Amino acid sequence: MLWMYLIPTWLLGLLIVGTCVVLSVLGLYLLEPFIRRHPHPGNDIVYSFAAGVGVIYALVLGLFAVATWDSLKAADETASKEALQVSKLYLDLSGYPKADRDHLRPLLRRYLTQVIKVEWPVQQKGQDPKDPAFIAEMMDYWMRVEPTTEGQKIVHTEAMQQLNELLSLRRARQANVHAALPTPLWAVVILGAIVNIAMCFLISSDQGVLHSAMVALFAAMIGVMIFVIVAVDHPMWGDVSVSPESYVQVLDRLSSESASLGR
Repeated sequence: MLWMYLIPTWLLGLLIVGTCVVLSVLGLYLLEPFIRRHPHPGNDIVYSFAAGVGVIYALVLGLFAVATWDSLKAADETASKEALQVSKLYLDLSGYPKADRDHLRPLLRRYLTQVIKVEWPVQQKGQDPKDPAFIAEMMDYWMRVEPTTEGQKIVHTEAMQQLNELLSLRRARQANVHAALPTPLWAVVILGAIVNIAMCFLISSDQGVLHSAMVALFAAMIGVMIFVIVAVDHPMWGDVSVSPESYVQVLDRLSSESASLGR
């Protein structure tokens, strides 16, 4: 389904809704002669059964929509925490010797730039971003720092904890690239749509145009719900995904502080 996230969101919505409507109306016209030639239940029975099936399907769609939205929010929170973690590490470096501080702070700003300009476009295409070599170099340098005073030892201990947390959040953000509803659940969504639309075919009506319009509207509503789930299913893919804005804000603030100190 990766190709779906490589096209504009409005076009994706149009394709999903349009496909549901076209297939539903086409199915009605193809099956209506066959249905008319065979006895079928009265409209009252069809209405009762369709109402029960429709309620169950509406609950399923609602649960899936909430689940995908929660996944999107969780991924956004992970990204915000990762950006904040970089800011905390940058602040902790205030207690380091000048040589270590001047070496590590540019690497933290470079980390943010790497995430924004390199890793984010890769993630939005559904691919796993690679870890650049400078991150391992930064970790190695940080672990080789030898604080001399008690105050520096305390700050260094705190910074190492923050560094481990940053790496954990980085791995969590990368894992979110492949977060999505399992395939069996998508089978439930598609099968439920087919069953509900097929129930509309069993309604007996002498007004073919009105019947077709009702089927089309019902299919369009189901298509809209499916589009919403598809659009937010992968929290790191496509236009409707987590934004790197939190990283941008932290980078702008750290760059401004660095420029001020430089002057």
